[in-house]
Amino acid sequence: MPNLILGIGAGLYPLAVFFGADAVGLHVLAAVLALVLLLRLMLMPVAVRYKWAGVLMVGLVGLVWHFQQDDRWLTVYPVVLNTGFMLAFAGSLVHGTPMIERFATLRKMEVGEHNRAYLRGLTAVWAAFFAVVSVVSAYTVIHGDRALWALWNGALVYAGIGALVVGELIYRRRYRARQARAGAVDAVSVVKK
Repeated sequence: MPNLILGIGAGLYPLAVFFGADAVGLHVLAAVLALVLLLRLMLMPVAVRYKWAGVLMVGLVGLVWHFQQDDRWLTVYPVVLNTGFMLAFAGSLVHGTPMIERFATLRKMEVGEHNRAYLRGLTAVWAAFFAVVSVVSAYTVIHGDRALWALWNGALVYAGIGALVVGELIYRRRYRARQARAGAVDAVSVVKK
């Protein structure tokens, strides 16, 4: 339940910045948003080193914002978050188990030699996605158009995530059917998933 609430809060973040900066004041909005970000970061199932990197990023942005008093610093959150996701996914390709393989294992899905390359490739796709999203989010911050920022971070990024998830589900069915034809997985499990 806390993850659902924090997820909804993250989705509403662009609207809070777009409308809230003028309504409640920058100091209050910045403090609330920083606390929500830190709470969300602590609840995420990532390695402690990534959590500390996120805390340092939030602290750095908070310090800069405190001294600059520029509301554009409130719009940096999606850049920080998506860069953190990109680093977590890309880092898992270099050290340890690829992130998507971890998710599959947590969901008790079948993980074996027949799909390790697929899970590794999918992790790389997500890392690349978050890299592109971070760059475009940074552009919207630098550009300074709050409406463009809200559109990108509040709608288009989520549409991209949805498209990537749906595309992966379609591709996965075809991939598993090919694996079943090759005898790498049980044909019955392909029909069930």
